[in-house]
Amino acid sequence: MEIREAHLLYRHPDAEGIVIYEPESRTLKTVDEDSGIEVYIEVDPAGLLKIAEAMTRIAREMLYGSDKK
Repeated sequence: MEIREAHLLYRHPDAEGIVIYEPESRTLKTVDEDSGIEVYIEVDPAGLLKIAEAMTRIAREMLYGSDKK
């Protein structure tokens, strides 16, 4: 299955920024909505999985604490 439309992954609750993934160009984009500054990086599907795994691990550590002591 090929996905071509852009996906809004996250919008800050106070409208301070967004994260979008554009599958056709394999681009992950962050936008600071206040300043209009945009940052792009190329990320393939395997890279998206690595980012998702890392973000999940970080979020779990922040919410529940680290297992490593």
